[in-house]
Amino acid sequence: LHPFGAGSHAPLDDGSAPEGYDIKGNDDSMLYHRPDSRSYQATIAEVWFDTEESAQAAGFSLANTHPAEVSTDG
Repeated sequence: LHPFGAGSHAPLDDGSAPEGYDIKGNDDSMLYHRPDSRSYQATIAEVWFDTEESAQAAGFSLANTHPAEVSTDG
């Protein structure tokens, strides 16, 4: 049920996300995708995470298909 520890969840029988888990993880590439990723719709989740912190704690890295972070410094 929690293949990568706390905060992770296996896909439901139909492949969809469990409630509260909207971050898609790909265990082949060890990358995760937030809903704002350009690749989010095309990515098939092999694991779902509840937070980015959970994905990172499981050893996953943010995919490079996300908008650039905007700095609020200055």
